[in-house]
Amino acid sequence: MLGERYSSTYGYAPAYSQWDLNTKHTIALKSFTLEPGIGIENIFNKRDTSYWNSNFSTVNPGRAGYVSLKVKY
Repeated sequence: MLGERYSSTYGYAPAYSQWDLNTKHTIALKSFTLEPGIGIENIFNKRDTSYWNSNFSTVNPGRAGYVSLKVKY
């Protein structure tokens, strides 16, 4: 979460927040460990349409999901 900020180039930028949700679990097997994960970035689909770098804006198109798998051996 970012509060209101002032930029000498663009003036005041409004507050901005982005919420993510993720989970990861550990599965221990005999010779290795698995850590599967799943998540959603930007769950409320917030889009920052400010000029680049005026509000720490990004080129993020909105909500995105992902899955991951970490293997330790």
